[in-house]
Amino acid sequence: MGHLLNKSQYIKINTDTRTLKQGAIYLAIKGTSFDGHQFIDQALSQGAEIVFSEQEHNDTKVKVVKNTLETYHQLANEYRNLINPITIAITGSSGKTTLKELLVKLLEQKYKVHATEANFNNEIGVPKTILSMPDDTQVLILEMGMRGLGEIQLLSETAEPNIAVITNIGTAHIERLGSIDNIKKAKLEIVKGIRELGVGNSGKLIVDSKLYQSLEQSFKGIDLIEFSPRPIPYALSPEILISNGLLASINAAIKVAESLDLSTNQISEGINNYRPGAGRGEFIYKDDNLFIDETYNSNPEAVLNSVNALIKQFPDDYKIALLGDINESQADLISQAFTQIKKLENDGFKLIDARGMNASQAQSKLQEELKLDRKSIILVKASRAAQFENILSP
Repeated sequence: MGHLLNKSQYIKINTDTRTLKQGAIYLAIKGTSFDGHQFIDQALSQGAEIVFSEQEHNDTKVKVVKNTLETYHQLANEYRNLINPITIAITGSSGKTTLKELLVKLLEQKYKVHATEANFNNEIGVPKTILSMPDDTQVLILEMGMRGLGEIQLLSETAEPNIAVITNIGTAHIERLGSIDNIKKAKLEIVKGIRELGVGNSGKLIVDSKLYQSLEQSFKGIDLIEFSPRPIPYALSPEILISNGLLASINAAIKVAESLDLSTNQISEGINNYRPGAGRGEFIYKDDNLFIDETYNSNPEAVLNSVNALIKQFPDDYKIALLGDINESQADLISQAFTQIKKLENDGFKLIDARGMNASQAQSKLQEELKLDRKSIILVKASRAAQFENILSP
C-alpha cells in the first residue's frame, strides 16, 4: 500500500484551523466536544491543499476516508517510518514527563532530538508530535498516556518504538480500570509496536524492579531491562528535590542512554543540565521562603516519596507540606498516605492537609502557619485540577 502523501507534505498536516497556513493538509478530527468537519469550508478558504474528511464535499481537494482519526494515525506512522528516527516511548502511572525531560537533556549530547511538548500524550497528541518532527530528527521521544485498555496499544502501533519505558505501575486511574492488574495490562500494551533497534539489535523494554519481578513471561524479540531508584554516581543540581521517584527516572534515563551508546561524560553532562519544570519540582524563592512546586500532578505513592525526600534532604530546616486533593485514586489509598504523613510531624515538619480546599483557601491556611515568622521550605503538591499553582503566583 502506497503512502497517502509525499514526504514534504506530512509536516504540513494540521487539525486546527486557528493555526492553519496556506498549503496545509487539514484533517477534520472528531472529539467528544468538537467536530472538525464544521471547519472544512474555513480550511479551504485559508488555502488548505488537501482536506481529509468523513463526509462528502463538492470541492475536489476533499478526500473522503472512513475515519479521520485512523487516517491521522496512519499518516503519523508513515512519516515515522519515512524519517526513521530511533523512537522511544514512555508510559507509566507517574514520572513520564520527568523521564522525557531527562532523556532530552541526555540524548541531545549526541543526537538531534524531537520530543512530546506539553501533555500531548493521547490519541491526538502522539500523532501530532510525530508529524511535527523535523526531517533531520535522529531520536524521537514520545509520552503515552491512557485512561483505559487498548489506548496504549494504538499509540505503540502508530509510533513503533525501538525502546519502550514503563516508569511504574501505580494507582493513578485505578477507579477507571478497576485494579492494579488492569493498569499493568494496559501499560504493557506498549510492547505491541516495539521493533528492533537496529539490524541484529532487539528492541528494548525498560521497566522498574517491581514490574520486572512480577512479569510472568518474556517478550519475543525484545530485551527486558530493569532499573531501580538506586543512588547515582553523577552530580545533580542542588535545586532539585531528590525523591525516590526522581532517582528512578534518572536510572531509567541512564539505561536508555547506555542502550544508545552515550559515553559516561555525555550522561554526566546531561544529568547535570536537568532542571525540573513548573509544577514538576521547580524551586521558587518567595518572601524568604523556598517553595517546591509539585502542583501539576499527585498520587498516593508520589506524595509519600516527595514528603520523605523533603524531610531527608532538609533535616535542619523548618518544613511544611501543603497537600491538596488527589484525583483518580482510591479513597482508602489516599487516606492511608495522609495518615502516614501525619505521623511524620514533629518540631521541624508540619503537614497542612488541604484536601477539599481550593487554592485560595489553601493559601490562607498556609499564611496562618507562616505568621510564625520563620524561614520555611514548603512543598506544594496536589492534582492539577486543584490549581494550587495559583498559590505560587507572584
